[in-house]
Amino acid sequence: MMKKIALVAVVLLGLVACSKKELNLTRHNVTVVSEITDHSPVYFTKEKESNAVLVNRTNAVGGTNWVFSVERDLNAKMVLEEVQKLKDKKYADKAHSDDKEVFFSYADTLHKNLAFFPFQYIDYQFKRPDTTKNMLYFNGSNDLFLEDEQVQWDELGQRTASLPIVHLCFSATLTFEEYLQNRIRIEQNDSLNQKLDSIERIY
Repeated sequence: MMKKIALVAVVLLGLVACSKKELNLTRHNVTVVSEITDHSPVYFTKEKESNAVLVNRTNAVGGTNWVFSVERDLNAKMVLEEVQKLKDKKYADKAHSDDKEVFFSYADTLHKNLAFFPFQYIDYQFKRPDTTKNMLYFNGSNDLFLEDEQVQWDELGQRTASLPIVHLCFSATLTFEEYLQNRIRIEQNDSLNQKLDSIERIY
């Protein structure tokens, strides 16, 4: 049966119920995707004692869209390591292909709705690349570096115009909210978005 995500009042505050806890979602001011049907929710929360990432995988049903709802202050690298494992599992069976997508959920605080970022065609790796050529890197302070030279957001279009491809890389110290906010902002830059490598690195 087709399921539909309801936009309830608690979402307007950037929260979603998860095992009797409140999950603080990443916040942004744009909506990439506004609605998803036929979905399975997967929750990422923090283990209180160790700050380890806890993943509720039991709801991840094959043949449905998977929506990952992530506590925004979790470490991005720890989250994305688990995300990649789940993503690999979803699309591993070549004999029975799963054509459904994977999304991160977040709160659009400007338009007061739950929103979704699709990442089916993004794969994550967790080691430093051999070269900084064509590399756009977000450091732990959220500063931008293009091929080891610091750049500003409003320079990106011009500075990447001649590049054949752009490799996105992120500091392992970023929170998940910082990662997703940056990734959504890049998604809104059409000229840059078209140049992105499908592999993103976080280290």
